[in-house]
Amino acid sequence: MEFKSVSDRQAEAESRKAKGNEALKAGDMPLAIALYTVSISAIKSISETSAALKQNAAIYSSNRSAAFAKLQQWHCSLGDAQEALRLSPQWHKAHLRIAAAYLGQGHAEHAYKTYLQAADLPAGYHEAIKECVHALWQIPRLESPLAQKRVARFDQDRMRPKGWCRIFAISDVHIDHGSAVMTWAEGISDKEFKNDILMVAGDLGDTFNAIKRGLMIFKKKFRRVFYTPGNHDMWIRPNTDDSTKKKFKDSIDKLLAMLDMCDKIGAEMMPAEVMQDVYVVPLLSWWSCTFCEGDPRPDNVRYDSFCKWPMGEEGAHKYFLQWNDYFVRRIQKNQETRGRK
Repeated sequence: MEFKSVSDRQAEAESRKAKGNEALKAGDMPLAIALYTVSISAIKSISETSAALKQNAAIYSSNRSAAFAKLQQWHCSLGDAQEALRLSPQWHKAHLRIAAAYLGQGHAEHAYKTYLQAADLPAGYHEAIKECVHALWQIPRLESPLAQKRVARFDQDRMRPKGWCRIFAISDVHIDHGSAVMTWAEGISDKEFKNDILMVAGDLGDTFNAIKRGLMIFKKKFRRVFYTPGNHDMWIRPNTDDSTKKKFKDSIDKLLAMLDMCDKIGAEMMPAEVMQDVYVVPLLSWWSCTFCEGDPRPDNVRYDSFCKWPMGEEGAHKYFLQWNDYFVRRIQKNQETRGRK
């Protein structure tokens, strides 16, 4: 039996990687995958012995992930990308491969957050920001498995008779603006509204933790709680938990975290038919200077500098219009099918 030295194994792995890169460039994905597999196998037993070997092994897995991605074999691509990340946690390429695989699988939210993580790593910013745009604009199409799971709640009460419960609405609670507000919220009856619906229409709190605290209180009082954020809710202010602990990269990152949080506590941010022909429709929106015909451009003035929009200040309203359009079309179709306006 022939035993190869560490240097021989490294040389073989690098040689096969180089040929794999040529095959990848030439579009021969099966050959590229086979060659990268040989590279991985050549140093597998020694890859944990030094930082340099671990980085090489990460590169081989990353390259094979890219080849699988070209074939749209996303599960294999993701597995290799995750192995690359395990071997080299601070390497931005591993994060980018994971994000690409997530996006290929339709998990736009996971992809976007992973791209943001890559942007924070050495040499990762420009490539990650360039690539994350695809995930960013995929999110409001609401086609991901996560979005579809949320959308599925749209119909859960549609057969309930009109008038079976009451619907209340409130806005600008600012739950974190003094103890009196919290005392008021906690003092709402635990029994009187148990079958009712509450709409919380913006500016519930300045930070993620305040928003969560407010929604948890309201969820104890009402059967269903619908929430749509205002500008205060989307803030990422310096020297708050949002910027120092949770470290939200932008306001979309915070929005995605709020959607996840609502899933966990039972609140809702998606529209729903809450009884026959009665809809609660939280709409996401942002200002747009384009509606002002006299002086449509605000020079260098920003409407709200604490909100950070990755699509730009003037792109936010277009982003949310696309998000809202899904439900507007669904409700219109429902009503047309039923012969109602």
